[in-house]
Formats: sequence, structure tokens, C-alpha cells
Amino acid sequence: MRTLLPALLMCTSCASFADYAPGGGDLYERVNLNLGQRIFHHASANCLDEQDSAALEYSVWREDGLFGYDVGLGYHRENGVLPVVGSTNVEGFEGYLGLRRTLPIEGYPITPYVGLGLTGWWADRDETVKSDRDGTETGFGVYERIGASYKVSERAFIGLDLRFVQEEFLNKGDLNMDSHVLALVFGVSL
Repeated sequence: MRTLLPALLMCTSCASFADYAPGGGDLYERVNLNLGQRIFHHASANCLDEQDSAALEYSVWREDGLFGYDVGLGYHRENGVLPVVGSTNVEGFEGYLGLRRTLPIEGYPITPYVGLGLTGWWADRDETVKSDRDGTETGFGVYERIGASYKVSERAFIGLDLRFVQEEFLNKGDLNMDSHVLALVFGVSL
């Protein structure tokens, strides 16, 4: 109950999410669109090997804080022909929340970062030939990430982001959602 109370107070207070960024100094906030590929770890009949993906993400951290936060919502989808089951469409949604550590390089417009967090996902698989893997599935997992952003103007930036998603050890469903997501990032600083 002791650990639940601060979480409930945080969710019910009038303060904004940015107020919970640790540290002092200037507050940095970013909103970005990540466009790329979700590449599944194991080539199998359970999932298509790759899916086009898009995610909308919000990040906040303080100038001298040890870490900041990432909140994101992603979508991925692919249609392909697999042996036995024929035409197969797999699509999914993912929500994630994690910690981010930015590593600014003095005098350079490039800002590397690393992070880790929790993810929750929903996936739907539709096959021409029905099987026991056809249908929807949900689950939870963890992710690690590494990336860098390049400032192209006072407010705009581009970057590369690589996220490693691991859920198999937590979920024993029919769909293996372990993957990594490689994305090109387009964003603005608020």
C-alpha cells in the first residue's frame, strides 16, 4: 500500500507530468513521430518477420536531472503470405512508459540517450486459413533503447532510435512479440 499511495497521488493531483521530472534547471520537453520497422527476433510461423511501425512519443527531462521520462503509443502492421496459412495480416498497438538518460555533448548539436521501461501491447492476427494462432492477444513486457537526436533548428530535430522489446519471458501466448524497433525520428521541442 505504501508504494501504491504515491502513484495514486501522482495520477490524481493537478500537477502536470513534467512536474515529476527529477533534478533542477531548465525543463526540456519533446514530442516526436517515430517511423520505422519492427523486426521480430525469431523467424517463425507465429509472426511476420518485419512490420511497418509508427509511434507518437513524448519525452521530458531536466537539465541537471539524472533521468527523464518517455511516454509513447505505437502502431505496427504487415500483410504477407506464410506457408500453410496463406495470406496473413498482423497488426498491433503498443503503449510504453520508461526512463530516459540524455547524454548531451558540449558544443555539438547531437544528443545521445539511453533508456528502459515497461510496455503493454495488443496484437491481432488474421489468416486466410484459420488456425489456433488466429485472433487477438495482449501482454506486457520490458524494453531497452538507445538513440541520438540531431538539432536542425531551435525547435526541430531528427534522430535515430533503436528499441529492444522483450515479452516472451513474461507471456506464453501464441504470438512471439519479442522484437527490436528501428525508427527515424522527427520531432519538435516544446
